Amino acid sequence: MNAEPALRARVAELEFSFGRSAAAQVALDKSLALAPRNAQAHAVKGFTHAAKGRTKAAEQSFEDAITLDPGLANGWLGRGLIRIRQGRGVEGRQDLQVA
Repeated sequence: MNAEPALRARVAELEFSFGRSAAAQVALDKSLALAPRNAQAHAVKGFTHAAKGRTKAAEQSFEDAITLDPGLANGWLGRGLIRIRQGRGVEGRQDLQVA
């Protein structure tokens, strides 16, 4: 098994957490190019979209993450936060409970 896609997704998370959006995007693009079905990478992509105010794109990325791995808490967390931001509090809280 090639660990590079997961490593790249983790690097993207770390870069994003330090506010280095460009570096996060580079690592994220590489991760998804190597493993387009990496649910965690899709969740990170959702958080990067959310940080840029792209709520529809963020929600879609979180949906993709949930579809790929329904047990991934970050997918549910992100979608819940986006739904709350959109004024869909009941749905958002349900997602947060699943997370």
